[in-house]
Amino acid sequence: MNSPPQTAASEPGAAVYAAHCAVCHGPAGRGDGEAAGRFDVTPRDFVAAQYRFRSTASGKLPTDDDLRRSIVNGLGGTAMVPQDHLSSAEVDAVIAYVKSLSPRFAAEPAPQPMKLPQPSPRTAASLVRGARLYNEAGCHNCHGERGNGDGTSAGDLSQKPADLTRRPLKGGSSAADIVRAVVTGLNGTPMPSYHLLYDDPDIWALAHYVESLGVDHAEMTAQEKIGWEVEKRTPTAGNR
Repeated sequence: MNSPPQTAASEPGAAVYAAHCAVCHGPAGRGDGEAAGRFDVTPRDFVAAQYRFRSTASGKLPTDDDLRRSIVNGLGGTAMVPQDHLSSAEVDAVIAYVKSLSPRFAAEPAPQPMKLPQPSPRTAASLVRGARLYNEAGCHNCHGERGNGDGTSAGDLSQKPADLTRRPLKGGSSAADIVRAVVTGLNGTPMPSYHLLYDDPDIWALAHYVESLGVDHAEMTAQEKIGWEVEKRTPTAGNR
């Protein structure tokens, strides 16, 4: 019962998964790999298939492009370090394999990305507007007045809010990445979807403001260091 399902679509990715993913996510994808106990956050359970970083609506499965983005870019500041050493064919194969580990992908309709707000330019006025919306939307209650993840409600949450000043952000650091997170929300966390709560220019103004808070950190987090150690790889210049 613990062995991963084998399908024609998943078989090409089995070797890639065994070599690069199983040590953290477990041989059957349940987040119980031999290195899992070393991390602050349990590795993703691919069988449950609850994904935070998506372009799809709240509660929905991610698209292949969403999975590809998380695999190739990693999740900044975490032990999920970039897998950009894999070829495109290897990434495609392991995506198919990961999807085969959960019955959700076969049982539910093919995930469709949400239509995101039309881009608006970053200007001095949009940053002022974004700062106002940051407070009006209550972002400061969780993420703090300056975005450091130390808001007045932070201690009451099941998960620590993101430090919005630290780069890279887990789901991507560009304004477009931030828009996607704001619109879709992060499944399984206190971060809700703000879809339809604000108009397109406001969403982009908020994203530009959050983008402006960012400070690049040359040093790796403790979790990133563990991730690279587990991977037995040395980060390249582009990955620190």
